[in-house]
Amino acid sequence: MSRLFPDRARTAVTLPQRTAGASGSTRDLILDRAAKLFRTHGYENTSLALIAESINLTATAIYRHFPSKYDLFARSVEKLQLDFDAQMESIPREGTPTERLRAITIAHCLHQVRRTVAVTGTNQVMTFGQLAVHLAEPERSVVLNLQGKHLERIKETIRDGVRTGEFFVANVTVAAFAVIALPENLVLWFHQDGALSDEAVAEMLADLVIGIVR
Repeated sequence: MSRLFPDRARTAVTLPQRTAGASGSTRDLILDRAAKLFRTHGYENTSLALIAESINLTATAIYRHFPSKYDLFARSVEKLQLDFDAQMESIPREGTPTERLRAITIAHCLHQVRRTVAVTGTNQVMTFGQLAVHLAEPERSVVLNLQGKHLERIKETIRDGVRTGEFFVANVTVAAFAVIALPENLVLWFHQDGALSDEAVAEMLADLVIGIVR
């Protein structure tokens, strides 16, 4: 099997141990690890005990910060999406539409693959959209609105490219969904132990994205 698509049907989950207080607040540490574990295992298969063990805490300690597993899940998914939005907003608006779309795609790819944990078992990493399905209101609307904001960001960049003559698309919305799908689904097949680094794969997908709109 290609090292880009390594065999994941192995036996154990490898989680680097972190200690609360080592970097940032305990609450932030819990949110960070919870987000990665929820993405890697899904809501139903991620227990508070698993999250606690991965950062050398107890489930009781987590309850001091979050009243329930759902509350921790909702807060962690919101944080994932807010962090993603902040990263997208930090990308300079200067430059050509091609440069901006490449930068957005690369940042999206790296955000995706670096917000999961290293797994040596059957890995069914979830995309942002798949996570949002498990949210109730009002959290679902918050996350979906942020996702909608990113769609509009992509559509605006494509429209700019059409105006400058860099891009040629029959339908901006269809093109935008295609552009988002490549980095969004990267976590479903990419593996850090593969032959290519995440940076290399991100650059390749950025090239593919530009090919979609030209």
